[in-house]
Amino acid sequence: MGFKITHIESQLGNKKINVLDYLSKKVNKDRASKIINKTGFKFLHKEISKNVFDLAFMSANKMMRKIKIKPDILIFITQDPNNNIPSFAENLAFKLKLKENTFVTTLSMSCSSFPYALFVVNSLFNSSQYKNALVVSSEIYSNFIKENDNSTNLIFSDGSTSSFIQKVSNNNLLSYDFGHDGSNFDKIKLNKHMDNSNLKLYSNNLNMMGSDVFQFTMSKIPISINSLQKKSKVKDIDLLFLHQASKVVINEIINKLNINFEKVPNSFNNTGNLVSSSIPYLILKYLKKNKIKKNKIICISGFGVGLSWGSILFKWQ
Repeated sequence: MGFKITHIESQLGNKKINVLDYLSKKVNKDRASKIINKTGFKFLHKEISKNVFDLAFMSANKMMRKIKIKPDILIFITQDPNNNIPSFAENLAFKLKLKENTFVTTLSMSCSSFPYALFVVNSLFNSSQYKNALVVSSEIYSNFIKENDNSTNLIFSDGSTSSFIQKVSNNNLLSYDFGHDGSNFDKIKLNKHMDNSNLKLYSNNLNMMGSDVFQFTMSKIPISINSLQKKSKVKDIDLLFLHQASKVVINEIINKLNINFEKVPNSFNNTGNLVSSSIPYLILKYLKKNKIKKNKIICISGFGVGLSWGSILFKWQ
């Protein structure tokens, strides 16, 4: 058995920010242009009224209205610190009016989570009677970034995607590679502090050591993708969907892989880094333009918080 991504819906943060305009108020235009040319982020999306659950429900509800099929599996992806006890996943299943016996779980691996979710879905398809799945990603990192912290404030966007996946009869998963560098788990972390006035724990400071994360990405991701091709004996990848970390990261991976730029789509100009929704939103962009043809060799690779990575190679159905 295999899997087929049939539909993707999205819900971006409701405030669109022009990065050049924002930066020009802090530095001169030449400096602002150089920063944008490096990151590739021209626009970001911030959510100013809804929470993570709201965005998740909005994108998932769009999906349910379109496909009119109740999924057997719901995987909810988020790193929101409020999603602990209880998890949002069960409430989302309830709000979507899913069956009581739906397989419901949560993943919190952020930027690398979508390949993990696809692998879990495919494994469930092969070991059970489940026939379809809904993978919902939702993050609002802006809640945890100080406005004057330009090292992260001008990178991340808020948003949610919902991806509907169906079981197919042929095994189209060609190879996979997952891993982590737990020794550097704290290179992207959410600092926490206690408000002594009401004894509540708050999380409001996302800290990322950018150069260390960059070095991790360059040392792991090209090797991961090459290993997929070696294990599957696939010589050429038709489309490589990378996590949209930044323009400089993606370009460096392309150079290390010596792959044609035209085979590596991007959406970072208009969306910034959408965290766990980064890859599905990019696929959605190509689905809308009918640019993904059946049996094309597709590679998906996500990387980030953990520090973790996940890469899969499959034939598009």
